Amino acid sequence: MRAMIIKKWNLITVLTIIFLIGAMSAMPAANAQRVRLQLWVWWWPDVNEEVREQIEEFMEMNPDIKVQLVHIPKGDYYQKLMVAQAAGTMPDILWVDKDLVLKLAQRDSLFPLDCEEELEEFPNDVLNRFRYGGRLYGKPLGTSEPLSSVAYAISRDSRYTPEACLYLSCPCSPVVNDPAELGPYPVLSWEYSPDPEDPNDPLWTDVSPYFNSPDSRVTYTMDHVPLHGIIRYPSGLGPFPLVLIVHGNHNPIEASEPGYVYLCKLLASNGIIAVTIDENFLNGFVDGEMDARAIALLRHLQRWRNWNGTSGHTFYNKIDMNNIGLAGHSRGGEAIIVAWLFNNTLHNPTDPDHNFDFNLKSLFAIAPVHGQYYPTTAVEEVEYFIMHGSHDGDLHDFQGQKTYDLAHPVTSAPTASKSLLWVYGANHGQWNTIWGTGSDPYSVNPIADRISAADQQAIGKVYMSAYYQMTLQGKEEYRALFTGDLSFNSLPLGVTLVYQYQDKDRILLNHFEEDDTLSTGSYQGVTNDNPGNHINPYQDYTFSDRGSPYWLWQQTDGLIAGWTNTSAQYVINLPATISSLVDTYPYLGFRVGQVYESTPSFNTPGVDQDFSIQLELGSTDSYTLKISNFDSLPYPEETLIDSYNNTKTIMKTVRIPLHSFVDNHADWNLHNITKIQFKFDQETSGLLAIDEIQLTR
Repeated sequence: MRAMIIKKWNLITVLTIIFLIGAMSAMPAANAQRVRLQLWVWWWPDVNEEVREQIEEFMEMNPDIKVQLVHIPKGDYYQKLMVAQAAGTMPDILWVDKDLVLKLAQRDSLFPLDCEEELEEFPNDVLNRFRYGGRLYGKPLGTSEPLSSVAYAISRDSRYTPEACLYLSCPCSPVVNDPAELGPYPVLSWEYSPDPEDPNDPLWTDVSPYFNSPDSRVTYTMDHVPLHGIIRYPSGLGPFPLVLIVHGNHNPIEASEPGYVYLCKLLASNGIIAVTIDENFLNGFVDGEMDARAIALLRHLQRWRNWNGTSGHTFYNKIDMNNIGLAGHSRGGEAIIVAWLFNNTLHNPTDPDHNFDFNLKSLFAIAPVHGQYYPTTAVEEVEYFIMHGSHDGDLHDFQGQKTYDLAHPVTSAPTASKSLLWVYGANHGQWNTIWGTGSDPYSVNPIADRISAADQQAIGKVYMSAYYQMTLQGKEEYRALFTGDLSFNSLPLGVTLVYQYQDKDRILLNHFEEDDTLSTGSYQGVTNDNPGNHINPYQDYTFSDRGSPYWLWQQTDGLIAGWTNTSAQYVINLPATISSLVDTYPYLGFRVGQVYESTPSFNTPGVDQDFSIQLELGSTDSYTLKISNFDSLPYPEETLIDSYNNTKTIMKTVRIPLHSFVDNHADWNLHNITKIQFKFDQETSGLLAIDEIQLTR
């Protein structure tokens, strides 16, 4: 007879939580994505055997979920888990004791569990062992010793996160915190700058090889410029990720860097060291200084690496140098890309000025310039995000859209994800509390549609906080914000947000870059049809006319599709090889947007557009699904600078779960997919820009 019994509900419940977090729906087995969960336990023979039996029972009940049980000797468990935590490869489910909960919860590596009502039979002193900051992070194995000293926990490294949980509205899902709210860490302040009386202070640096023509108002010579930063950092053991935020061009005698302290404070409260960087000495009536902006950023990182390794320093062993993010505004938005480039191409371990090789994980660009550094660089290998506004009176040509199009090229194997946010009514300067509205050289009309500084900064807080918690701390639940599937109360009401997202895990069926023939697909074996030629215009078009006829300001090719007949269809014929990929890539995704018309003909200004999609599954037709059931397609916001029409056609990413086409029909098999049909049957006319049709995660 076994001395210790684990209640069967306990393991099955925690596995169910993970499944609800990660599964796309309770789909029929023929159409489901195979979910693979990994559970780590230490060696405890009687208990391990019962766990194995319960896993087998669970998998019989849920045939589309496979649970891999991994036994680790108790003496090795802690070390192996800490290595996995540092690498971002923790198992989906793991055993924890009180000390592990404290260690991992402090590092925000565990999901808080919102299911205490189910644990009424557990004494409060038992549950308190697995609480941190008022939240529960573990479900005990039993109500009494020794089982009550061990609990199941859920790791944030699991890819099965609240994106699916939102779809299922699961009652035991972990709470997704509003990223604009201050987090659990007390925030401390620090500031660094060179000693003006010590010319050898390492916080002086030389950027003159890269730029030597400063504005006449700048008092520094370029061979002796300061490394100055304002810091907000979390109180705690660490190590914590590091983010540097850098401004763009502005009056050099007005400090720009304090304008991002509000963002630094928010990041620090959520466990991230955040620094707003002073590069005012590169501002003013200047050009050609982009290299120096990037080099200065990397020199700051050199100081941080040094401090992290200096015993007795405030930041000794406090910095997670494996998780570094860069953020930049305006010219700073391109500087972070150049810094990413120089980090690799100019790295020289034997040269103290160029010993770089930092582990840059993610870049966040606010209304960035594009092309001031030549040759133009395509971002790869790191996560990338751009945020821009329709009422930007400085970069009114939305240069960042080109940067986004070039990032993670569709013709290359993807290595990371990218996303974009277009904010109706946002200007250039209000992301910075110092710049405000006065930094925009032009006023974009209608001025009444410009949003307030408070609303604009609220949007910035949500997206920057969520982005760095996702990319530097592994909080995958925030990815749903960037796909458009998640919102928060702190986002201002009435502001239209248009988002684009491309996951690193995708296959492109049509990206329109391979040739000018619309019948040719991008994936081998894909062909395209316009039955009856009802789509007109039907053009493979370069999206860079920057005005009439289609008002596109991008650097990509795509499809222009117009119709005045509800029989119009765009049909994608798929090869047999696609059938084996629908489990791996469970979404149909594409970019699409209403085309602006200076004289309306196809689209109705101010009115959302709509169409539908149907799959052909061999001899079976799936449901026909309206786009409006998943997303809106707003009309472009018309903007003017003086009398100059500055309106832009902006696409947004639409993502449709493939299972939605076959729900409640076990006999409709996605593995039989042969066609994807875009049916323009919801409105009598329309004109759309379409690009990057793909199967994706």
